[in-house]
Amino acid sequence: MELAPLYIRVHPNDNVAIVVNDGGLGEGATFADGLTLLERVPQGHKVALRDLAEGDEVIRYNVVIGYATKALPRGSWVNEHVIRMPTPPALDDLPMATIPARLDELPQDRPLVCICHHGVRSQQVAYFLERQGFTQVINMQGGVAAWADLVDPSMPRY
Repeated sequence: MELAPLYIRVHPNDNVAIVVNDGGLGEGATFADGLTLLERVPQGHKVALRDLAEGDEVIRYNVVIGYATKALPRGSWVNEHVIRMPTPPALDDLPMATIPARLDELPQDRPLVCICHHGVRSQQVAYFLERQGFTQVINMQGGVAAWADLVDPSMPRY
């Protein structure tokens, strides 16, 4: 039994959603709301829920995750080749030991992503922040090393 095309939209303000069908979906797949894929979208990847003009914000989790580098019609595959990453927030080199004294500088209204080399220290920070009442804390499991291995093999390693 093949499942109908499905996606996950995390927040009502999101203009992209995640395709969840095993193996992704091919061009022409149509969702229950009428959205039709204009190209193949792999499982776990984003699809545009509305037309995005060049320069438009790409929003997921109700957070800007990038900007369209070209026009992306509704139903397009939204991937790292068609978005420009946003400028990261100015929490310049926030060392782990200073976090307890700087909690009031951290936003509670958007996700906080904790990152370190291998994901161990950042997990400790994530647990600490959750115990302090932060509800949108994400640890980048495996850290920068895993990102370099799994996502961007061209990234220099140290």
